[in-house]
Amino acid sequence: MKERELRQNNVMSFNMPEPNTNVKEEIINHDRSQFIKLTNDICEQNIQPDDISDIRRLGYKKDDNRRPVRVTLKSSTLKKSLFRNLGKLRDSESEVRIDNDMTKSEREENKELYQKLRAMAADDQSGEYMYKIRGPPWERKIVKIKKSA
Repeated sequence: MKERELRQNNVMSFNMPEPNTNVKEEIINHDRSQFIKLTNDICEQNIQPDDISDIRRLGYKKDDNRRPVRVTLKSSTLKKSLFRNLGKLRDSESEVRIDNDMTKSEREENKELYQKLRAMAADDQSGEYMYKIRGPPWERKIVKIKKSA
């Protein structure tokens, strides 16, 4: 629970291009500006540079320059506003993906849930329904939705 509280204002950004520099400040400024530009394109509540308390690349630099970025926002209302509008990001042509910062146990539960979802979808022979995972990370469940004609 404590680990969950520490991550409550964090979001993860995947596939955000990394600048070709090794200077830490330049990387941080680049990532901050890219994240703000990306989120302000989809959110009704604009995120300002001072709304981000921490931003950092995780892991070691690889050849593909696509390390995940952890962004810590100053308030949970900004995070909620961002997540309410994530559908717009999926509809855009951007390959950048934003997700919740999950604990290791939450990631494992999420993985198991997706495996169960794939199995349920494969078992459904009628094709009338689709299955989706809904809910916050600590309360996710599979829902069965009737396909519209």
